Amino acid sequence: MVQPARSSAEPRTVAIAVLVVLVVVVAAIFVLRALGIGQDRPPVLLLGDSITHNLNGPIKRQLGGHFAFSVDGKAGFYATHMVGDADAASRFPYEQAVVNLGTNDVNDSSHDLDATIASLEQIIATLSTFQCVHVVTVSEAMVFANGDSSARAQRLNGAIRAVAEQHPNVTVIDWAAIVREHSGEAEALTTDTVHPSEAGNRVLADAYGDALADCPA
Repeated sequence: MVQPARSSAEPRTVAIAVLVVLVVVVAAIFVLRALGIGQDRPPVLLLGDSITHNLNGPIKRQLGGHFAFSVDGKAGFYATHMVGDADAASRFPYEQAVVNLGTNDVNDSSHDLDATIASLEQIIATLSTFQCVHVVTVSEAMVFANGDSSARAQRLNGAIRAVAEQHPNVTVIDWAAIVREHSGEAEALTTDTVHPSEAGNRVLADAYGDALADCPA
């Protein structure tokens, strides 16, 4: 009996399928390791703007042995811009999140802070399945291109504290209070009244660490 000829494309198809599976497995392992899944370090999301971006190295050096940080910080972004990122992050098994947004919103006098507050509320609601969400207040000592933005900062911070009181899993990391407490010290916490200095990043990372450690298991 004449055997039907095997197509030369069959082995190639099998090889491609095996390669695709291997790539998916390796990618999954990489993501899980980055999130700290299967390790002793609980996975933590940092969501924010350039302040969060600049904190990437310092916080991993200070606290990387205790937490597996995934840093999503985008320079110049407002709270509204990060709603989609929060939604995407909610699909991953993070245990905690630190949300540090609002600085750019406050320093843009033409931006409606009601939109900022609504976006923060939406982000908090999106991350409601996390064990703890920590929202950072903005400095009330910032001086930007359009002048002193303290009044806008105070308004936003008041809203942040009010929103946190409505959610049992939300706490406030009070960067505004920390900046006030360190005012006048020789080693300033900011380089331009906005972005933390090297010393400021150490202090901010410590504040994050305290809040993360206090989250109920």
